[in-house]
Amino acid sequence: MPMKVGVIVSFNENAKKFYLVVSNNINKFRTLRNWSLEELANRVGLSKKTIHRYERGEIDPDLYRIADIAEAFNVEITQLIEGAEGFFGINQKELNRVSLENEELKGQIHKYECENKELLEKISMLEEKIKGDFIENKHKVF
Repeated sequence: MPMKVGVIVSFNENAKKFYLVVSNNINKFRTLRNWSLEELANRVGLSKKTIHRYERGEIDPDLYRIADIAEAFNVEITQLIEGAEGFFGINQKELNRVSLENEELKGQIHKYECENKELLEKISMLEEKIKGDFIENKHKVF
């Protein structure tokens, strides 16, 4: 069954309203913290231009990017989309799922960083042992 034009227009209008509120909230939290565009961009791993375009409503961040920005501000996602929830049909359950996935990913990254550090330390110890063995054996042979 084809979608009615009125439904598409309503969806697009609601999406615009949603992202307009989110854009304003990003700017509000950045301004409250006296952060430059560059500072927020560095904390989120984006370019200054992208943050600027989010705040101006030129491009729309997806929910995962909204979660990253909320984390940089040390606020809940719900605070970052405050006033926009109803426009796009996003409910608390979906926000909680995205937040949980974000936390799980951060935990996995931390785990891999720790494992990587341990492996690098072991490699360094082996390198030192090999150098020591080489020097010791070099003196014995010659």
